[in-house]
Amino acid sequence: MTTGPNKLGMRYTTDLTDHEWSLIAYCFPRPAKTGRPREHAYRDLLNAIFYVVRTGCQWRNLPKDLPLMLWCFIPNGDDAIT
Repeated sequence: MTTGPNKLGMRYTTDLTDHEWSLIAYCFPRPAKTGRPREHAYRDLLNAIFYVVRTGCQWRNLPKDLPLMLWCFIPNGDDAIT
């Protein structure tokens, strides 16, 4: 019998498990003591990326409980992305 995502406290099957997160958490900087607080946790951002990659969903169609990520790609003349 397999354990479903809801029993693990996950929202979606693409969410990182606690064990998976513990293996990669060291790669992300800890929150600074000064400055603006983070709006979203790195784990939530990765969960959103994995959801889009796995389901093929467009960013604008992400479920409302996942963080919305918007990027602007503006060509600056030399075909670089800024």
